[in-house]
Amino acid sequence: MRLGYKSGKNKVRLAMKETTKILYRGAVSFSHSLVWLGVLGITFGSIYFALPPLIEMFNGDFVFPSIVELSAITFSIGIVLPVLLLVIKLKFQVREDGIYLKIIPFKTEYKRILWKDIATYKPYEHVQKEVNQLGLRYTISGKSYGLGGKRGLQIDLVNGDSIFIESRKPDKIIEVIKSVSHKIN
Repeated sequence: MRLGYKSGKNKVRLAMKETTKILYRGAVSFSHSLVWLGVLGITFGSIYFALPPLIEMFNGDFVFPSIVELSAITFSIGIVLPVLLLVIKLKFQVREDGIYLKIIPFKTEYKRILWKDIATYKPYEHVQKEVNQLGLRYTISGKSYGLGGKRGLQIDLVNGDSIFIESRKPDKIIEVIKSVSHKIN
């Protein structure tokens, strides 16, 4: 256990933080090439069509306000969308007490799956209907944490749910899990 201080607006309180040793960590970035081509096309198109009205406005020429608003929104989408895709990451850790998952920037804390909650695990490839599902999804076979890839680790929980975690090296994760927990299949 590690002691840490958490501060609110006007108060400071002592909080207990449980830390466990990280045995394996991985991160998956968004890398689906067809979607990247589409996003880059949207980016270049939005900048191409949004800049002329904005430049006319800054030069002092009259431009309808609705066109300026639409151009500003289009330009913003063209800039924000590729930056967002560059920032999104799926991070996972195998620790002594379980598996931890989070999707950055949408989740600030890790979701923990304890060893006692895991019934089985195996390497997995998505079936056709589940391929290219992004983010946290409820798919046909359960919950999926992925950014467009189709390989990963399938975890079947004691309560009957199954979770898919995208990884380019599912066999490495299974090795680490086997070294930690001898109880799991």
